[in-house]
Amino acid sequence: MYSDAMAKLNQDLLKYIGRSLEDEEEFHFLRFESLQRTNIASQQVELLGLKMKFQDAQNSQHPQDVTENDLKNLKTVLKDYGKSWPATKLS
Repeated sequence: MYSDAMAKLNQDLLKYIGRSLEDEEEFHFLRFESLQRTNIASQQVELLGLKMKFQDAQNSQHPQDVTENDLKNLKTVLKDYGKSWPATKLS
């Protein structure tokens, strides 16, 4: 049922795009702010968890508690998090 609904939505979307090109009307983009905010919040929660893990390891004088996978995960999450925000100029 889901795939039928998606197929119909895709057909309707393609018809709308074709019609808007023919009529030279202003194209309206779909908005996904709620999904973007959910994604950013999820990344922030993951970053908070990593931050707490690193702080705990530092405070307990046990840096071995931070694994190579933790560092790789930090790098990946930070990269994805940076891509989630629009480019901004620093003054």
